[in-house]
Amino acid sequence: MFRYSVVCALEEMPRGNPTLLFGEPDELAHKLTILGANAVELEISDPFRFDASEVKRAFMRELISVAAISTDLEYTKNGICLIEQNYIKRREHIEKLKGHIDFAQKLNCPVSIGMVRGMLPTAGDDYEIDRAVECFTESLCDLCDYAASKGVKIYLQALLRYLSNYLNSAGETISYAKSLGISNLGVSLDTHSMLMEEKDLAHELFLYAASIDHIRFSEGNRLCLGHGNVDFKKAMSALIDGGYDGYIGISALPYPDGMECARRSINYLRALESSLGPI
Repeated sequence: MFRYSVVCALEEMPRGNPTLLFGEPDELAHKLTILGANAVELEISDPFRFDASEVKRAFMRELISVAAISTDLEYTKNGICLIEQNYIKRREHIEKLKGHIDFAQKLNCPVSIGMVRGMLPTAGDDYEIDRAVECFTESLCDLCDYAASKGVKIYLQALLRYLSNYLNSAGETISYAKSLGISNLGVSLDTHSMLMEEKDLAHELFLYAASIDHIRFSEGNRLCLGHGNVDFKKAMSALIDGGYDGYIGISALPYPDGMECARRSINYLRALESSLGPI
């Protein structure tokens, strides 16, 4: 059986963010147990605001694992960016993200690097673009080195083109990660992004299933799973055939509310899974 995680936050989220639940750790853990989820993916804008030990205890009491910590809010709320051209500011941003790694070490989970990698210049000469990529690579390697010293894995996300003009597709992201030769650097995919980037989502999932560490299931319209244009039955079948054995994260807009959307999405995926037969 697949293991399902739900994207949650420890703070109230901006309207339009595809995060299903937010609240105190005890409250979240209890809700996830009611939903029958196996794990949580935590969106955190500032790791220094929370006590990692208390967060860990809350989820452990309900036997809920922490699948990953997402750093996207550091970009959308705080402007943290790994291609910041000012060296001093970039070092400050890297140090802030090291706080997420320290937090993740206490929760025994990976850290996801997505939007914080920043957006490449949409206009400009090749030097500007090459310099941005160079800054990102240096920053990522620094974070991976620090994470390795803490026993933490880093997940690099493939993102939509309109969010970032670099490492959009699954193949690009996997190839880039492998080229760095860093043992604690993995790859995370999202069906919402893949739908915009890949010609055949299921084929790409089958092709790369054994090479990815984590995947989020999300509709193109970000609604409850099963109410959009992603063929999740084919996606699940491709992951099974390709040998994927990680979590499936559930990301959607909290409509009609977070609990109901999460409940419908989990039940929908479990029904699809049952229709595929034993895994």
